[in-house]
Amino acid sequence: MPLKIYLPLHPEAGLSVADAETLIEWSRSERAIVEAAPAE
Repeated sequence: MPLKIYLPLHPEAGLSVADAETLIEWSRSERAIVEAAPAE
C-alpha cells in the first residue's frame, strides 16, 4: 500500500477500472481454488 502522499503526487500510479476488475477476478479465482483444496 503506497503512502497517502504518493498518489496525489503520481496520479498515473492509481489503478484503472480495468486493472481493478482484473485483480478482483483473479482473487475470486484464487479463492475458489483454495476453498476447493482438501483440508490438511
